[in-house]
Amino acid sequence: EHKRTNMNEAIVEKLHGTLSILRRERDEVHRAKELAMERLRLAKEETERMERTLQASKQKYDALMAQSTNNSNSNSNNNCSNGSDGHGGKVNESVEIMQLKKEVERIGREAKFQHMEYVSKRDTLAKLKNHLKAEDAQRSKNIRIAQETLKKRRAKLANIQALARNHISTDGTSGGSASRGRANDNGNDSGISGGAGKGKNRTSASASAS
Repeated sequence: EHKRTNMNEAIVEKLHGTLSILRRERDEVHRAKELAMERLRLAKEETERMERTLQASKQKYDALMAQSTNNSNSNSNNNCSNGSDGHGGKVNESVEIMQLKKEVERIGREAKFQHMEYVSKRDTLAKLKNHLKAEDAQRSKNIRIAQETLKKRRAKLANIQALARNHISTDGTSGGSASRGRANDNGNDSGISGGAGKGKNRTSASASAS
């Protein structure tokens, strides 16, 4: 009984350890999920910022192009009237437009790359969520099974311990009764022996008197 009790206690302790491991793994999975979601949020914010910057640069570029066209038309009309050209102002505008165009192209490339990175992280997170959902369901199932097994083992261990206590108590009671029985038997035997001795003495005395 003692050996069986120790074995059940070891099993209960092992189940406790299994539950602790499963819970720790579940917490780590949730932390990984939260970290991935935070990275996705930052990537989305960066993508939106780049898109806003690109849009602002495009608007500025379009405004300069429109202004350049108007200035070109105005300069052409003035040149025709005055007989001179305004190449100096046009050159400056062209340089500014070219610089802005390059800036728009650069920001456009960065925005495209950032958007691709965001889409990649979004897809990765979606796959991670599905994977974690399946793992979490299996882990919850394992925890539930371990808890049920632990509950049964605890009940079984409690029953074994109760039986062991009852067994010890019963053995003690039986031992006391047996001792008292043996004492009574010894007393009876002594009484019988004493009676027999007295009978013999009376018989001897009668014979002498005769």
